[in-house]
Amino acid sequence: MTTPTANLGRYTILLAALVLLLLLLPFVAASPFGVPRFRLLVIVVLIAGVYAVSRRRSLMITALAFALPALVADWVAHFTGSSLAVSLNLALSAAFMGLVASAVLLSVLQQDRVTTDTILGGICVYLLVGMVFVLLFSWIEHARPGSFLVDGERLTELFPAVPDRFSPLIYFSFVTLTTLGYGDVHPAGELAQMLCVGEAVVGQMYLTILVARLVGLHISHSRFQT
Repeated sequence: MTTPTANLGRYTILLAALVLLLLLLPFVAASPFGVPRFRLLVIVVLIAGVYAVSRRRSLMITALAFALPALVADWVAHFTGSSLAVSLNLALSAAFMGLVASAVLLSVLQQDRVTTDTILGGICVYLLVGMVFVLLFSWIEHARPGSFLVDGERLTELFPAVPDRFSPLIYFSFVTLTTLGYGDVHPAGELAQMLCVGEAVVGQMYLTILVARLVGLHISHSRFQT
């Protein structure tokens, strides 16, 4: 069985990559070279995700099987403007993020003891869930323009380029995940609405059940040692 320190550093690196993406995205998106820099941030997250699951060879190979084609499709879309390449990139990226989230969650649940890195893994899963829905929302908006509205205007009209939509959709995804619901960005299509309901339910269940359990076990173990 994996020891509590076996994944030390893997979740920390993944968490740092995710936080870096979330913090820097508004700045790189606003710059003249925002699209290339955005892709660089995504590559960092993909590498960190592969590294996080690299202890199991089969998982690493599966992760690469999603990540590498996603990167190829992304650059094909960038240079050719292919709508199919955009859809493939978003779908493969969502599958990759979902795979990494599932693998990290399974690893966290299998630990005999809850360590700081285990809790960081739990946080990574939460952020990855939000990113999965960002990609799904982006895919829906690309396939069905007008599925999301920003202050009554269609997201596609405000942000014609797919990479430019990530910033408002990240904002919307995590507002939905935490059930804040400001209402300035909202779903207009049925599929988008059902996904939003699913994300809100997942977010609440995750926070109340899994994270609370991990923190509780960590505190209990610390008191037992003392």
